[in-house]
Amino acid sequence: MRITILSEDTAHANLVGEHGFSAYIEPDSGEPILFDTGQGMAIRYNAPLLGIDLSKVNTVAISHGHYDHTGGLFYLLSLPRERALEVYLHPSALHDKMAEIGETLKYRFVGIPLNPGLFRTGDAFLRQETEPVELGNGLILTGEVPRRCEFEEPPKGFVSATAPDFIFEHDHIPDDQSLIIPRDGWFALISGCGHAGIINTLEYAAELTGKQPRIVIGGLHLISASEERIAKTVERMKEMGVEKVYLGHCTGWKALRAFEDAYGEGFKRLHVGMRIEI
Repeated sequence: MRITILSEDTAHANLVGEHGFSAYIEPDSGEPILFDTGQGMAIRYNAPLLGIDLSKVNTVAISHGHYDHTGGLFYLLSLPRERALEVYLHPSALHDKMAEIGETLKYRFVGIPLNPGLFRTGDAFLRQETEPVELGNGLILTGEVPRRCEFEEPPKGFVSATAPDFIFEHDHIPDDQSLIIPRDGWFALISGCGHAGIINTLEYAAELTGKQPRIVIGGLHLISASEERIAKTVERMKEMGVEKVYLGHCTGWKALRAFEDAYGEGFKRLHVGMRIEI
């Protein structure tokens, strides 16, 4: 199985980076799957340069409803394809989402930059799921992740609202989910941002599969985490059996350095165009 990074904050050579995440997954057999879509510019520009035809993608899994993971949906919908696009997401991903940014301009919109009405019959089907879903070829979308880890705090600084009242309340981002790639006796996990907490997510994935984690790929949203939480996260992942980490996006420089120090050759900094064989 091969994973190609199409959208990420860092890019090499002639590829385009952006604040976002998207991974193109070629399973052992069957059709490719796209996990997240970045903001949209990166997948549109990078895919052809990497020899990837996104019109052949019929299944998209969304980690959560933020613009830097969903902005490419509009481009995907514009592509001719043999059948309707299937988009798997948690119902809360469709809420109006805002983030606190300061005192003068209190909030900014960070939700899906796409009218859900565009998902009409014939173009795409929204698969709104809260429970784990098998996407084929053994790939499992975790669904909503239980939050049990004692040191993983709920997300801060986010609010969301829904029709018809549109009253904004704290958003702990229940829509955050990850993709499990089961292998023989172990699994790899792809995390978009890990707002649910990477330890919460790995422990839940272990429960679902009966296997132990060995590889973690993606963003862990430790960008504003304390040094104590970062240290505990690294330690717990080591204890769980994680051997390799491919990290970037919202992980944060302090956390990236901590993982690099702890994992040595087992650490890789993500970049657009990186191909990971599992």
